[in-house]
Amino acid sequence: MKRLFNILLMLFFYSCREADCNQVKKVYYPDEYYIFVTQSKVDLTWIKLEGYVPETNGRASVMVHNNWGVGTDEIDYGDIILKRRGELPLTIHKKDTIITHDWYCRGKPYQ
Repeated sequence: MKRLFNILLMLFFYSCREADCNQVKKVYYPDEYYIFVTQSKVDLTWIKLEGYVPETNGRASVMVHNNWGVGTDEIDYGDIILKRRGELPLTIHKKDTIITHDWYCRGKPYQ
């Protein structure tokens, strides 16, 4: 019985290891955002955006983990958020500047 408990305990701790960045990035690769922002809520964990796609004027919303380190007051009304399919960086197009954020895994920029 004690042996079974030790095996289960080892399996539990083994399953709690850190995520492999190569596996996690596969989740973000297919995502594509091209949104004119009308509402945004950004915190350390989430990026929540409401707006529309400029090409089609269709409504769009995004809720994604903030793996890019976007600041809480960095996205404003009228900004365009761009993330291309098959790439990791997130770009914020403002009226007079462009800000690009690298995707982070385990606290480091990841390609």
